[in-house]
Amino acid sequence: MYLTREALETVEPITILGMHRSGTTMLVGLMQEFGFFAGAKMGKNKESFFFQQWHEWLMRSSGGSWDYPTASCALYGDDEIAGRYRNRVERQMRDSVIDWQFFRFAGFDRRRVHRGPWGWKEPRTMFFARSWKRIFPRLKAVVIIRNGVDVALSLHRRARHAFGRPYADPFIHPWKLRLANLIQHRPQYVLGSLRCLDLRESYRLWEEYMERMQDVAQSFTAEEVLVFRYEDLLLDPEPLLRRVLDFCGIRVSEREARRLAGVINRRRAYGFIGDERGEDLYQAVRGRALMLEYDYGQVG
Repeated sequence: MYLTREALETVEPITILGMHRSGTTMLVGLMQEFGFFAGAKMGKNKESFFFQQWHEWLMRSSGGSWDYPTASCALYGDDEIAGRYRNRVERQMRDSVIDWQFFRFAGFDRRRVHRGPWGWKEPRTMFFARSWKRIFPRLKAVVIIRNGVDVALSLHRRARHAFGRPYADPFIHPWKLRLANLIQHRPQYVLGSLRCLDLRESYRLWEEYMERMQDVAQSFTAEEVLVFRYEDLLLDPEPLLRRVLDFCGIRVSEREARRLAGVINRRRAYGFIGDERGEDLYQAVRGRALMLEYDYGQVG
């Protein structure tokens, strides 16, 4: 086994929390340059399949999805039945990290989760971080926040580009999917979001994730969580990048930090400026509570 029940009390994984399209992929890529282990099996967005599958199942089983996530909040409500269900699910989650299933994350090298910094990035973790915190009591969180209008534009563009293009269900092996379709025809998994075809709804989705993030952050002590803005990382990358790496226990020289900071594309900060629809949305939402809380009320 990769971990034991006793080891769960001592390991210190780090989860990278952030809304979809908020720069989490970029951040994990930078951390990997210095040995951060984010999973043996992951997709192009550097999300571990192990945690992806757990969160997909948890979302679906609670009646939600990544773009309609708030149904999952009921898992942490005060209802007695929901509490019993949550306890059962958390036992299953705990069992999965101490048996063969964790191979999907750790791969062949069993020592990866006992040496050096490790953890995972998966945006839906925000909705289930309380459970992972109970499983890994020493779990830490790096939280990256991006301006909600830029997130909304990115989600909207991706939805328009991807919708209607057929993809195999990411959680079913392609040959199994073809066999299932021979037996009973069904539409293929579609990589897209009807909700995000609406730009305003894309923005509201950002708010839902941010509200959940604020609630989840209370599960961590001040020493266990680091929160910063994506734009601050882009516009002055070196000092903030060093803070992130220090927080994760990754020691780098000034020269290495400077080199890594040099690859960051600063032009991606406040990308909505110059986009007519983006600027219209910004004027409509700039006074909303979350935009003001993260100092996005006066941009440009």
